[in-house]
Amino acid sequence: MDNEEQKLLRNNPVFIISISIVIAGIMTAVSVLLYLRSDTRKTIEQIRQNNQTSISNEDILPSGKITSESLTAVEKNISEKIHAYDDDADFSPDSLTDAALGL
Repeated sequence: MDNEEQKLLRNNPVFIISISIVIAGIMTAVSVLLYLRSDTRKTIEQIRQNNQTSISNEDILPSGKITSESLTAVEKNISEKIHAYDDDADFSPDSLTDAALGL
């Protein structure tokens, strides 16, 4: 009789589906916990935060009529802003290590 109950339990689709749902729930919970504790989430949050900050274009773009002089001034202003970050003095060697950059 005990053997017949085990066969009925194994062939019961509700039992098999419920076991599958429990296993899927456990796997989902483990995946979510591992993601929340991983560095990937922190990196994504850092990228989102960096994307939200932007440079104001008001001081770069000319106001009024656009002339060749204003375009030259805009080009010079943009070049100065880009080249300001080329200098080695802007970044210390300690700030460029793998650990400091989160790599």
